[in-house]
Amino acid sequence: MSSRAFTKSKPAIGILLMLTILGSGCGVVKVKKGDSNPGTLQTGRNLGFEDGEAGDGDPVAWDRRGGDPDSYLFSVDPKVKRSGKSSALIQLKPDVGDSEGLDTSLIQCIQPESLIGKPFRLSGWIKTDVVEGQGAALWIGTYGSGNSSTGEGWFPAENEWRRGSLDWSLYEAFTEPVQQLTEKICFGPILYGSGSAWFDDLEVLVE
Repeated sequence: MSSRAFTKSKPAIGILLMLTILGSGCGVVKVKKGDSNPGTLQTGRNLGFEDGEAGDGDPVAWDRRGGDPDSYLFSVDPKVKRSGKSSALIQLKPDVGDSEGLDTSLIQCIQPESLIGKPFRLSGWIKTDVVEGQGAALWIGTYGSGNSSTGEGWFPAENEWRRGSLDWSLYEAFTEPVQQLTEKICFGPILYGSGSAWFDDLEVLVE
């Protein structure tokens, strides 16, 4: 399986700016809308969404991001899951009218020291229900000094989004080899548009 560079399509540019990571630190912290400081973890945590919810409904160890998190509901769903006890659910709130251009995501960041010079892969399973708009997917961002993108992240191409109502299917995202100047690698599920999307059994792999 091949890796590919970050593709800055029109929607990707906007979301890349929304997902820009600021600051550093330890652990994942909850922040108010418009702020961006999720910190970093030594390794990925709660990738199967088995550890329950934090106080605000986000899955433990995950934070919410994107342009419009207040337009979406975040939860851990014990009824719809691919394996284990639960999955992560992102869905547009029922009282939101026009969903055009709305998006949000879950995010966590890991420290890249052991990944420098190696391609980075994120895989996971996605299920959708009446998803309209750009769709549901996974994303990866890599960031260096001054919170700038180091360019080798991943954002879905047009044919890689999951739309409509689909059963569980495997999704894989890749990066080019992580550059030496990278200070954190951030990743997570994303929903760009309306409907409901479930995510489960994420896995971080180094090729």
